[in-house]
Amino acid sequence: MVVVPDTFLWGSRRFPLEDMPERVRDEANGMLKTYPRDPAIPAEIDEYNTNTGFHEHWIARYANLLGTSLAGVVSREDRIAFNYLLSRPDVLRSAPAAWALGGGNRAALLNATHDGVRAAVIVGLMSTYAGCSTIICRTPGCSSPTTGRATGLAGPGGLPRAFAAAGAV
Repeated sequence: MVVVPDTFLWGSRRFPLEDMPERVRDEANGMLKTYPRDPAIPAEIDEYNTNTGFHEHWIARYANLLGTSLAGVVSREDRIAFNYLLSRPDVLRSAPAAWALGGGNRAALLNATHDGVRAAVIVGLMSTYAGCSTIICRTPGCSSPTTGRATGLAGPGGLPRAFAAAGAV
């Protein structure tokens, strides 16, 4: 049995473009005008994805003000989905696993925060904090528009301080 949760900010729980603040749309439009568009991506999808890249940072800030993080919200929802999976009689409870493709941080966080996970398969996760800190912080040094559009979901609150203290930056 596989559960594919529709988590906060994605799928049916995404924010409609018209509900995003005007300043987010202005930033996204500036980026869309500055960098050439990938012709393989339909214009409306590229526009929405670019807007959400800027909008996520506002959502992350609000989560921080409420004493959590965007990664924490999604991690909690993943634990709820995993508990649902474990509650089903047709699930082999002796070998539950978390698997993530492209968002390996979610499988890693589920493995770290749920005692029921027996294995985690992580396919596609940023390899270094130094590499993803540019993305998470959206510093002016971003080398490409694609890098600038990556999600900040990989950065649970306090992670930069923990990595700096460990000399990993």
